[in-house]
Amino acid sequence: MNYQSLGNDFHKLVIDFGETIDLSVINGEETQTYSVKACLENATQAAYNLVDRAYLVKGNMERPNGLPFERLTGMYFTREADNSIYLLNTAIPEPVAPTLCFIYANKTNATINILEKTKSSMDDRDQWGNLIEKYTIRDANVPIYWYTTLRSDKVQNNGKLDQTIYAAYVPARYSICKGDKITKKDFVNGGYNDEVFTVESVETAMVTTIPETGQLLGIVSIQLTKNINKVLVEDGESEGETEI
Repeated sequence: MNYQSLGNDFHKLVIDFGETIDLSVINGEETQTYSVKACLENATQAAYNLVDRAYLVKGNMERPNGLPFERLTGMYFTREADNSIYLLNTAIPEPVAPTLCFIYANKTNATINILEKTKSSMDDRDQWGNLIEKYTIRDANVPIYWYTTLRSDKVQNNGKLDQTIYAAYVPARYSICKGDKITKKDFVNGGYNDEVFTVESVETAMVTTIPETGQLLGIVSIQLTKNINKVLVEDGESEGETEI
């Protein structure tokens, strides 16, 4: 069997029948956008909950300029089919067609602001003595894939403990660490408002680096809890504060 001929035919099928996606590849401070062809479908066989069934896709994608596979993970692309933003989490070599790769990607379903502790000012306390922490926004409007595992509250002597598991996939380049805080829209006090979450753990098994530059590639999976203390988010542009 002529594997080269088979690979060429496979590549031609993707080019002829695939949709166009715009893949943004970050290299240091520069972002290069590539328009490539891809044949994608919902990855329902690899999904066990409704969120994954709705947002996880898989398929073959043309490699932009022959870039290494690891350079593609953690990058965003938009689809011609729905003009939505997707987070590419896996890129696997296609054995018979080196110009293609097999990918898994998640349609982003939330945006977050990543907060940074304010070093120039002390934390305050409210009239009841509760701690109010001060933060600034380090990275704003970051598209992510968010999913929640519902659990009932656990009754304790000092009240109820929220056992819900909040988790997300985030590009590794944002360097999210345990103890960091983020804001995300959630249903709060009868409205769809900003809620503060604290990062409890970070999975880095899918993170690689470019040795020459130290640039982080890939994605991290994070688990979070709802923040307990009040947070003041300082707006550097308007020099105002928003209490959350």
